[in-house]
Amino acid sequence: MALKALIAVEQGARANVAVPELLARSRLDERDRHLVTELAYGTCRMRRACDWLVGRHARGRLDTDVRCALRLGAYQLGWTRIPPHAAVSATVAEVPGPGRSLVNAVLRKVATEVGQGLVVWPDQATELSYPDWLVDQLRRDLGPSEALGALRVMNEPAAATAREDGYVQDRASQLSTPAVSTLVSVHTL
Repeated sequence: MALKALIAVEQGARANVAVPELLARSRLDERDRHLVTELAYGTCRMRRACDWLVGRHARGRLDTDVRCALRLGAYQLGWTRIPPHAAVSATVAEVPGPGRSLVNAVLRKVATEVGQGLVVWPDQATELSYPDWLVDQLRRDLGPSEALGALRVMNEPAAATAREDGYVQDRASQLSTPAVSTLVSVHTL
């Protein structure tokens, strides 16, 4: 399901729409729903870093499903506690046809590099999966140490809670709704 969400995002959907729609049609238990959510949003959040991890081993044009599977596998290997063998085998199992062997080979290489601590990032922007310009701007505004801390904190998933209508979002987003409603009311007067 996480792979389906990533493919939808790659084709232009928004993750915060695709993931809930897929989950609404599923019969997954709460634990698996949380896993799908973390895998889909986490892969989107760390896309640049995931692309760099797999890009050294998979060159050329990749089909959308293969590219998304590689990102998903790389995210599991680099940023979750999912055992490497499980991350690789579960990801490979979701890829149809000839792309399966490529995904298997690339993710095994990534698993070895990550597992043995052999990953040497080209720069902090790639490692933290942010655009260069944003990292540079935060360094100028906050200083190198504070910028790095802020970027790391922003990469942590927001704690999500359910609203009264059942929609799940982070608390900061929920707190902004009354302010937006007030602004809209004042503007229409």
